[in-house]
Amino acid sequence: MPTIVPGGTPQTIILPEGRVLNVTGAPSTAGVVYRLDQELGGTNSLQSWQVGAGTLAAIGPYAGQQRFLISCSAGSIDAAHVAATLTSVRAVGDVPGLLSAPSGNAIPSWYRSRASSLMVLGDSLRAQGMRMPILPANGATRPLNQAFTNINAGGLFIVLSETSTDCPVGAGTVRYYVSRKSLSWQAPGDVEGPPVAIPTSGFYTLQSGVAGHAMHVGVVARLRPTVDKMDAINNTGVLRMNSNAGVFGPIAWAQLLLGSPYSTILAYAIPSIRAADWLDACEQWQNVYTDVTCIALGTNDVSDRATALQALADVEQIVRLRLAIGSRPFLVTLTPYDTRPAAATAAVLEFNQGLRAMAARYNVDLSDPWPYLANASGTGGFAPGMASDGLHFSNLGGYLVAARVEAAIHRKYVGAADVPTFCGSPYNAATAPFGNHLINPQMAGVGGGKGAGVTGEVPNGWACARDGASANITAVCRAPDSANAVSRADKRQGKYASVEISNVGGVDGEAIRFRPAAFITAGYAPGDLFVLEGDIRIQGTGIQYVFVETVLDNSPGAVVYSAAAVGTNTVANAAMGDLGGDVVPIPYRGAPVRVDAGITRMIIGIVVGMRAGGTAVLDIGQTQNLHKVAQ
Repeated sequence: MPTIVPGGTPQTIILPEGRVLNVTGAPSTAGVVYRLDQELGGTNSLQSWQVGAGTLAAIGPYAGQQRFLISCSAGSIDAAHVAATLTSVRAVGDVPGLLSAPSGNAIPSWYRSRASSLMVLGDSLRAQGMRMPILPANGATRPLNQAFTNINAGGLFIVLSETSTDCPVGAGTVRYYVSRKSLSWQAPGDVEGPPVAIPTSGFYTLQSGVAGHAMHVGVVARLRPTVDKMDAINNTGVLRMNSNAGVFGPIAWAQLLLGSPYSTILAYAIPSIRAADWLDACEQWQNVYTDVTCIALGTNDVSDRATALQALADVEQIVRLRLAIGSRPFLVTLTPYDTRPAAATAAVLEFNQGLRAMAARYNVDLSDPWPYLANASGTGGFAPGMASDGLHFSNLGGYLVAARVEAAIHRKYVGAADVPTFCGSPYNAATAPFGNHLINPQMAGVGGGKGAGVTGEVPNGWACARDGASANITAVCRAPDSANAVSRADKRQGKYASVEISNVGGVDGEAIRFRPAAFITAGYAPGDLFVLEGDIRIQGTGIQYVFVETVLDNSPGAVVYSAAAVGTNTVANAAMGDLGGDVVPIPYRGAPVRVDAGITRMIIGIVVGMRAGGTAVLDIGQTQNLHKVAQ
């Protein structure tokens, strides 16, 4: 746990339920511990403790996870949390928020908290569908997808890059200085910002000459340039919201299948990074508490037996660091690779056996998805459809890793959230300020709109049509009020709005969009946060992608940004295919979407893209709910 010193940034400490916080001040120390009010976004203090020389009485335990902020103006402060020992008779109020526990017993198992935060330590396979942990919560950023042809000429040094919404569009400049091992950013129209030291791999924010015109980068330090370099950067592209729920990789798929149980996901995952690089950069993550840590490393380390053994030693040290902070690690074995030489495959399998032994030694879980991904008659490559490029998971491969292996691991920590809520309470500024902004969310009636190629019955106030330039794909719709409506199979009340999709006469990428017939143009103000909740069910063959999104713009046709509650890789090679033959229910709760100044309308959309010749059935629950949440 951290040591807080004067002049440094005040340290935030997460205290899990059932543990106590021990705080010790060095001689001549002056500081304060604040217990933050999480109901108000963690900006207000519920309690505070003055810290001087010596050890404070243990703080806690509490019912539910708590957040503390520790500041130091003199001396130094050490903070650590340990398990609370509660074995005597407890009086009501002894532990804030808990009723009395039985006499002579420890806190019963049903008092124990479920995990709500997850850290991912990984490489490109775990970066799929994830966002950099330094990006602003609830806000939009602009992914650049830049080549950095000069700075990255000797290797992928800058791997990830996104700019803030305030950053002007146009030509900017990124510079690397060898003597200082630093990067700088000059946004369009600005002067160059202060260089930022890049001592290790990890994530860094570069400020331009104007405050707020920021670029966020993920770097691999061992691939840094050896001479000064500069790249012109075109700051343009679609803005997107910070959401880690998607259909792009195993973490995002598990989050969806379990109903988005993690409120915080910190993806310390960078393409090309090695276990050794993350170990060198441990100051970025070792003191960041999360309930659970997924460790999926080794892809870029292991090439022979010697590198496999070194990677195992590096991963074991990472496991120890996460256990020391109180996080629960689980390990992930390496997966197939179509062009891996036979000797390297043998080293990978030895690495995987070493991980299995390590998991047993430390009593932690192990995810081994190899049996669900590998070509059983091959020499270490993927089975058809499981990878998009021979190395990275397709949407189908990511789904199978989550559905067959990792969802069960996560369920041990979090349970499964029951996301779809009652959607029939409409928004009213006075009586229901957190009510639903969608019109007819329960999808009554059969008089909705149908575009070209769409037949059947659509609920009132909704529309179903071909998406974008799609010209051949067709759909047959049934509403919950249709005579032949589709009943739910999960014992819940209600029926589905069902869309039977055929792309038999189409080409790859044609899509159908199901959406409200009208935009939402009132009932919100700049700074409001919205969440989209609901559920769908998908099945079929030749499915390319699925999106459930909230789109916000400032004039007809001028899209400002979108936020995916369900997102995916849209390229044909990464298709979902037949989803392993499963009928897949997807409950979702999107990340909060912030309404920025200038937004004049918003709408949701449910989109299914298809491969040529594919057919699918999309079932949409009577649960769609777009509502405000507290700041």
